[in-house]
Amino acid sequence: MIKKCIDFLTTQSSEIWMGGPQIVMIKIKYFIYLLREKFPWLFKIIACPVVFLEYVLTPLVYVRVGNIGSDRIGNLCLGPDMYLSEIDLNKQKIKYFDIFFFDGNICNMQLAKMIKRTLRINSLAKVLFFLNSSITYGQKHIIPINEKTVNLYSLRSNEVHFKFTNEEQELGQKKLWEMGIPEGSPFICFHARDSSYLNRLSDENVYYHEKNWDYHNYRDSRIENYLLAADELTKRGYYLIRMGSAVDRTLATSNPKIIDYASKYRSDFMDIYLSANCFFFIGSYTGLLQVPQIFRRPIACVNAMPFGAIFAFRDDYLHIPKKFWLPNEGRYMKTSEIFRSGADWFYYSQQYDDQHIELIENSPEEIRDLTLEMEERLKGVWTMPSEDENLQGRFWSLFKFNPKEFDGNIDYHSKIKARIGAKFLQQNRYLTE
Repeated sequence: MIKKCIDFLTTQSSEIWMGGPQIVMIKIKYFIYLLREKFPWLFKIIACPVVFLEYVLTPLVYVRVGNIGSDRIGNLCLGPDMYLSEIDLNKQKIKYFDIFFFDGNICNMQLAKMIKRTLRINSLAKVLFFLNSSITYGQKHIIPINEKTVNLYSLRSNEVHFKFTNEEQELGQKKLWEMGIPEGSPFICFHARDSSYLNRLSDENVYYHEKNWDYHNYRDSRIENYLLAADELTKRGYYLIRMGSAVDRTLATSNPKIIDYASKYRSDFMDIYLSANCFFFIGSYTGLLQVPQIFRRPIACVNAMPFGAIFAFRDDYLHIPKKFWLPNEGRYMKTSEIFRSGADWFYYSQQYDDQHIELIENSPEEIRDLTLEMEERLKGVWTMPSEDENLQGRFWSLFKFNPKEFDGNIDYHSKIKARIGAKFLQQNRYLTE
């Protein structure tokens, strides 16, 4: 037994000697995790003096720790931006000393780098997070940054919190030139969700090996349906860039101004640079859509699902949702029926199947009409149809503003600023009933 202890200590000392401070940090974190899992009672005993010290120091400095979900791009974007938006809007009445850590594999190194330039990031904060989590009082020292506890309306803030350096700006321009986009040429990004990214995540991350992502399929759409809009926009002088970190097929087009970036040029850096600098972004509700959102780029959202999650808090967002077809009755569901049935917040494909609801993707023509409306609005040449204001008012009056699953913790929509595509509402008047 003594020999085993000596061998163990010798091995640990040797590894620390060879690896330096970085190995020390890893071993400390591993030791803490081991205690937490195997000896929770001992873990709480260790946590007590740490939390007590935080309590004593509170009059001088209020220390808090927070985790940033980093294995999905949506989480990596939304949490930090909502936190900083709350500060912009003077929601924090107390001055905090906040420290964060990335929780999980980092899905985009460029965005992580930009977050590190803005927030205090330290991997040891994860240890302090676990210690605080184990004791009731310690939970006061945890930063609440998730969409169920922070007001999404804070995203009305126009401040862009994450900046590119001069060197990064030069690199972005160089990459655009390599893609065939001349300096100063306007470009628009577009993206259609498919299952490729989550399938790759299951292959690469042991945590997700057994995960079945099929429940997300109701949000998928076909990239081919975007090509009519893309062609029309190139005629107006824009380059169109197909986005995605993993896609199930290449883009079938001979238009030289439509660039299949996802298949040919994709990188962590350009995922962020393109989304942050596009004239506007066309896409559905995916994690990637959060990138233009945190850089305050206008968004034309097509195939918007879940229906009740339509982003209503910004005036530079346009939306068209998928349509709810009832095959047994041979008709589409009205907005009032969607909310009455609870289908507005169905998160799983099986829920739609159980209710015999078929989701109909937006047609190429519907996507084209929405994107042309967005382009004309942004250029200041949009002519509003005479009845649009009335149709918009009737549609938004049907919306429920506090989804049940959020238990009233947030005001999801708050003031309505976004709009539904004008032509879409004209052609689908049942949505105003």
